[in-house]
Amino acid sequence: MAQIFRVERTKNFTVMSNHHFKNKNLTLNAKGLLSLMLSLPELFFENHEMQDEIRKLNDEIHRLTTELSETQKLNQLLQKNNDDLRNRNGLKSRSEQELLEEEIKDVRDQNSKLQIQVNKSSVQAVDEAYRKQKEAEKQLRSLKHQAEQNRKIAEKEVQKLKKRIRLQSEKINEIKFFCGIGYIVALVLSACLIKMCFL
Repeated sequence: MAQIFRVERTKNFTVMSNHHFKNKNLTLNAKGLLSLMLSLPELFFENHEMQDEIRKLNDEIHRLTTELSETQKLNQLLQKNNDDLRNRNGLKSRSEQELLEEEIKDVRDQNSKLQIQVNKSSVQAVDEAYRKQKEAEKQLRSLKHQAEQNRKIAEKEVQKLKKRIRLQSEKINEIKFFCGIGYIVALVLSACLIKMCFL
């Protein structure tokens, strides 16, 4: 049965379907030849000599596919004989062993993913702790700045109070001085009056 392959060619690039790569009946040589043929320009196929080459290559692909099919049948027969031999010796069959190995691989993959998540969560926890530490340091700086501002304001208020107290002390001293002078003047006047009265 003929199969149609769609190919998109641009300068130095060829985009082709993965169909022939995934075909298990084709050998690597056949896949390579088919890919090479699909990458050639369309004018290449118009040449009759090349058409003959292509026919030969297709025959070779068909022959190789037939050989591969026969080899696969032989391989299946050998695997069956191998499984029978394993069963007689009390071992798991090859398919059971492969299934078990696949399960072990899946568990290892899952453990690997879990380890990655644990590592990520550890990194996230460290990042969160670092962020909280930075926030605490920022708040501490803010509180220190505010305390410094309050201290400066308090110092200004204390200086104002000291100045006011000093001014009031000076006024009290002036009042005391004038009172003392007034008292002395009053005594002197009263002494003078008394003297005048007795004279």
